Amino acid sequence: MKAAPFALARHVLGMGALLLLLWPLAYAVWLEPPVIRFDAGYVPYVGVVFIAAGLERLLEPFSQLLLPVSGAKYYVADAMTKARQAGADPVVPSEYVQTLLNEAARARADVDSLRATRAFVFWMISTGAGLLISGLAGFFLLRSVSVSHVNSVLDLLVTGLAIGAGTKLLHDLITRIQARSSRDRTA
Repeated sequence: MKAAPFALARHVLGMGALLLLLWPLAYAVWLEPPVIRFDAGYVPYVGVVFIAAGLERLLEPFSQLLLPVSGAKYYVADAMTKARQAGADPVVPSEYVQTLLNEAARARADVDSLRATRAFVFWMISTGAGLLISGLAGFFLLRSVSVSHVNSVLDLLVTGLAIGAGTKLLHDLITRIQARSSRDRTA
């Protein structure tokens, strides 16, 4: 069961590497979108935030389909409950309790590894989508604020990376706001 998420992660990483290798060639040969220029200096940064927020909301429904964590988290909670109950029972031998604790710790380590893999895979997907969106729309962060010439491929990579990195920050922010809102409603 553990091999499947890592095999999927390798495929996604391979696709991401291929995208990063072929993107400059595709940009130079096929894409030459008109560059969006802004008069105010802060507007490009707001654009990155809006694009990242839209991309995060677009990817959110797929997050439970690709490398789901919820089942593994329930398994960890169940293993910890069993270990606590066994530890509280004076009749249960301590070796058995230690075995249950080791199993719970292994399960927790597996969940942490799955979460790290999932975060990396979604960063790769959002960065690739950020590259695609910025390249197709002509939204280039460095060129929109620069007064001198900027390398197009470098500008595209910086903009795509900014959008890809911004999705994680915005996901965490939106999750915290939703949790606080639901907690306030119940109180």
